[in-house]
Amino acid sequence: ALTEPRFTYVGGWLEQPNITASFDGEWSWPGNSLRVDQLIAQSDAITAGLRGKSGPSELDLEIAWRTNLRRLTDSLHERPSSVWKKRSTKRTARTGSKRSQSTRRLHDREIDGECRGKIRVTQRDQLLEVAGTITGNHLVVSQRRPGDSLDERLAAEEQQLRKFVSRDELKRYSKPATPVESAPPDAPRVIWAERQLKLEGTIRHSSKTRQTEYRSIQLDSDWMTTKLSGQKKWDDGQGETLLDGSINIRLPQLAQRLSFTAGADVNLSGEHNAPLQIKLDRNATGITAASINTTLGWDSGEVAGVYFGPASIPIHISETSLTIPRTVVPAGNGKIYLAGVVDYRPGPVTIRIPPGVLAESIQITEEMSDKWLKYIAPPIERVE
Repeated sequence: ALTEPRFTYVGGWLEQPNITASFDGEWSWPGNSLRVDQLIAQSDAITAGLRGKSGPSELDLEIAWRTNLRRLTDSLHERPSSVWKKRSTKRTARTGSKRSQSTRRLHDREIDGECRGKIRVTQRDQLLEVAGTITGNHLVVSQRRPGDSLDERLAAEEQQLRKFVSRDELKRYSKPATPVESAPPDAPRVIWAERQLKLEGTIRHSSKTRQTEYRSIQLDSDWMTTKLSGQKKWDDGQGETLLDGSINIRLPQLAQRLSFTAGADVNLSGEHNAPLQIKLDRNATGITAASINTTLGWDSGEVAGVYFGPASIPIHISETSLTIPRTVVPAGNGKIYLAGVVDYRPGPVTIRIPPGVLAESIQITEEMSDKWLKYIAPPIERVE
């Protein structure tokens, strides 16, 4: 057993109150061969098991785990960049506790839920293969404001989860003593919630060619399914990952999530199928460019009093922005011309709309005036 172990990485660490482990197997040295009949490790946030064998010429291991994501994220910490720079340039001993008061949690976002996984890792000659399934249950991503208490955050998460999870399921992942009604108006903002996410597939890496192949990578949720295949190439410090496939979006389920995220009623009908391409470029220092290309479409829709006809909108997402090329969307007896760029890195978030006609023959209702015109044309807000 280990008490208060800390696992460090560049810029931060993961800390647990304690870890216990049990091992049944055999390790041969100097032959460097390992047989694991059973290895179980348990901590406050993670329970993991391993079995299999490893040797100079082969590798065959099965790994399974279960993680409490709230406890895991609460255990992640980072050093502010100023502290990290000082420590990297001057490695002299400091007085006082090793846990500097200049440290803080990894981020102000909370991830709640449970993650389970089971993978098999095998290696023959120079080919390494990883195949398995990872499942996330009752996932909630929320923005935590300074001073938020744990009870307030639990209440806010419970309030949002009730939109997608049955009451019986909710009792397993919420704190019963915290009623939803007790959540204050300034409680943490829930950014996204998923009842279940499932990722499965196979990855193969050749140490000879230095190429990685992604086979039938599939991601499933209540509102979408993606299937991707591709490869990663690495040569002299430069790398490229290219994945191609498809995405299926179930619009009514997506609209539910968009409604509480956007704070406005969103209704969409239909099922949208589209090609999906993901590309990542990187060098020795990390990812330098990223892009996602697909389309978002629906049979019909309504957002805050605006009714839309069938549409398919091309979307390009990079590491810094989201771009929509000029697209015509039927709206009532008229048309809306969508086009623009949303810049989100570095902040703050800005929206750039190119000059030109935005709409034609659109009938202005009181609901549209209340909810839309104050942003588009303030002088005619609340038109009668």
